[in-house]
Amino acid sequence: HALTEELVRTLAEKISFASASRTVRALVLRAAGPHFCTGGRYEKKQLTRTPLPWWLRARGICGTGAVFDRIRTASVLSFSVLHGSSIGGGLLLGLAADHRVATRNATFRLGVAPYGLSPVVMATRVLPLLVGGAYSTRMYVEDL
Repeated sequence: HALTEELVRTLAEKISFASASRTVRALVLRAAGPHFCTGGRYEKKQLTRTPLPWWLRARGICGTGAVFDRIRTASVLSFSVLHGSSIGGGLLLGLAADHRVATRNATFRLGVAPYGLSPVVMATRVLPLLVGGAYSTRMYVEDL
């Protein structure tokens, strides 16, 4: 349940279809396995390479027209069903939905501190609105 380039592309296609459809009323983001989404898969050495790895340059992860922004601005309601681990991009994917439902076993982590990265995309904008500024700062600093 990693946030792969293929998954990001498929999400973008499905979101576009749902937004253009006259019959789709809601978009539900859920996973079939033990975790909602464990984020991107990369190694520390990829952080120093050029060109940037796909997970940084992909439209689905960052920049205008991002999948996260597409979910947030879709013309249909969106829901995320969060269970198991939601880490990094997986957490942001879950946050992008209009409504979120978490099971008792759901855990959340930004997962950026071990790589010396700072939270980006929706982590700095949406997370504080949902959990409060103090707790979101703890999540950034302590990698909760």
